[in-house]
Amino acid sequence: MTGPELGAEGLRFVAAFLLLLFAYFHVFRKSRLSSFRQDLFFLRNRLWQLAHDNGCLDHPSHRALRDLLNGTIRIAPRLNALHVLLLPVLSPASEKSTSVFGSIESIKSKEVRDAFVHTAIEYGRICCWYLFLESFPACIVFWPLCALVWLLATTARINALLRRLVETTELELPILEGRA
Repeated sequence: MTGPELGAEGLRFVAAFLLLLFAYFHVFRKSRLSSFRQDLFFLRNRLWQLAHDNGCLDHPSHRALRDLLNGTIRIAPRLNALHVLLLPVLSPASEKSTSVFGSIESIKSKEVRDAFVHTAIEYGRICCWYLFLESFPACIVFWPLCALVWLLATTARINALLRRLVETTELELPILEGRA
């Protein structure tokens, strides 16, 4: 490659990289944030409908879950995994606050209590998925970690399959002899 061709290729690379950054920061992040908030809105609406149908709108567990969902919706644009990991360390402990699960235990009806627990667990799943797999600082660490775990699990399954194949067909494979 000549100098001008190399320079043009470098400019194409820089332009593609800038386009990728633009796509990530202005398209992907905004759409993931909107999707995250929309999931929280749906969960909050389901919680309200459940509480309304069972006469629990004034129950402390409904208020605690509703406040948790509303607070997460409100701070979602600034929320990332680093904030969540540092929050328990840096925030002062409040004696008045009760845990969401602690207030749910006081619900008399088992069906309603189970539905509230399911809502709280669904909230945790939605937040963990967003924070650890879709927010910028964490996706650099957790996506490769998930890929590694998947790869290791797949490798173990392939090795087990090959061992069963060798045992059933009585073939001698020198690759698997030392690992049996």
